[in-house]
Amino acid sequence: MILLSFLCVLFIAQSTHGRTHPAFSQEEQCPAPASDDQPDPRWWMSTIPNLRPLQLISIPGTHDSLARHGVSKFPRMFETQTMTLESQLKAGIRAFDVRCRLVNNECAVYHQFVSQEINLDEVLQICESFLKMYPSEVVLLRVKDKENSPINSTQIFEDVFVGRYWNKYRTLLWQPKDIDLVGVSLLG
Repeated sequence: MILLSFLCVLFIAQSTHGRTHPAFSQEEQCPAPASDDQPDPRWWMSTIPNLRPLQLISIPGTHDSLARHGVSKFPRMFETQTMTLESQLKAGIRAFDVRCRLVNNECAVYHQFVSQEINLDEVLQICESFLKMYPSEVVLLRVKDKENSPINSTQIFEDVFVGRYWNKYRTLLWQPKDIDLVGVSLLG
């Protein structure tokens, strides 16, 4: 019993440690560049040659990128981000970990069992708006059916993703144009 209590306290302490760590940003907005010689984080990719393979670029990203909402008893336990998707994009983040759960045949963003009050359509709209404003940038999304426990859904995740999102955002999503370049993603 003592060991179980210790593990529970350790788990809760570890889950909130990041908020006091100096690397964790409490800010909800992106700070301005520190000096004129730093590229603006909104279009930092414009400084990279178009033919540079993505595999050779260090791209900043976030884990559980949209996990901003917790539950009432432990509000911070399920939060991993303070910034909205828009703020992260403006801060220079270009790789996002998006965990979805099928709810009413729609990909809703979840962290564990907690809804993050945004769906994949909204995520893609935000990315599309950002990329129209900053066409030099590339946004990488890792979209995953995290929970694999649909709510009021009659379709499987892959069918919903292709039918509802892939087809709607076809021009936004990368597709290989040349058979020789399959597996090598270039910026240009």
